[in-house]
Amino acid sequence: MKSKGVLFLSNGHGEDAINCQILKALKASGADVDVSAMPVVGDGAAYSRSTLPIIGSTSQMSSGGVFDMNPLFLLKDVGTRLIALTWQQLQAVWMHSCCCDLVVATGDIVDRAIGLSTSRPYIIFLSDRSSYYQGRVDLGLILWQLLCSEKCLAVFTRDALVRLV
Repeated sequence: MKSKGVLFLSNGHGEDAINCQILKALKASGADVDVSAMPVVGDGAAYSRSTLPIIGSTSQMSSGGVFDMNPLFLLKDVGTRLIALTWQQLQAVWMHSCCCDLVVATGDIVDRAIGLSTSRPYIIFLSDRSSYYQGRVDLGLILWQLLCSEKCLAVFTRDALVRLV
């Protein structure tokens, strides 16, 4: 029987660590899976430590991927090849995902949208909604469209408040 291909997407070191915990549980369950990862933000150090193969280019941006703290951070990142890196990452995900049975998108709207763009079934792990407590995030219609897609098989949350929304 052919092993299942699972692609993990994440957008920061915390999300990388969450995906590595999911991978650890998968291995412990004895599941026959062929896993890979694409950290959209950062260098994916947690994946490297867990020997999870990274499928595309990574880079540590000067903002650390946190644009909403200061809009100038986004401009600085654009100056340090953010657009080219994002395009390379999208191409890697699209090419690799055709061999996958499932995409796991952990983090914010960016990696969830990339998961949807693969046309593969996906699972969402919402981990960014802690910013909801700070009154900074309103994902509105975009989030609901991703959650309601027929390709979205399940949604998991880190924060209890999300379960009430």
